[in-house]
Amino acid sequence: MVWFIVGAVVLIVIVKFAFAVDKDSSELSSIELSKKFNIIVSTLNEKVYNSYGKVHKINDRTFNLYSPSSQIIQFFYSTGHLTITWRKKTYDGREIVFEKQFNDLRQINDLQQKEIAEYFYSEGVRKMM
Repeated sequence: MVWFIVGAVVLIVIVKFAFAVDKDSSELSSIELSKKFNIIVSTLNEKVYNSYGKVHKINDRTFNLYSPSSQIIQFFYSTGHLTITWRKKTYDGREIVFEKQFNDLRQINDLQQKEIAEYFYSEGVRKMM
């Protein structure tokens, strides 16, 4: 009986995850990821790279924002959650990483994007120091 309950719970989790991934696929088939989060991308580009950063698409769910410098910002979107990772190499060869996940962003508006970008930048700068 216990195995049946455990199996049922696992099956429910797998089905919910599959539906969320399917929602992502249909959502990203109509708009490119960097365009969906264009306010976040442009704000971080302005603040980190003085607007000289370029978007490099890795796949439908991942892209990088970078310029020829010692830092890169990666965006990964899955199941309605956006993970932003900022990596910076120091002069002595160490790498500093700041990563933050933002949840439930399927219906994000411009103001929310601006708030996320400002928060991520300010927290990231604190971490990079």
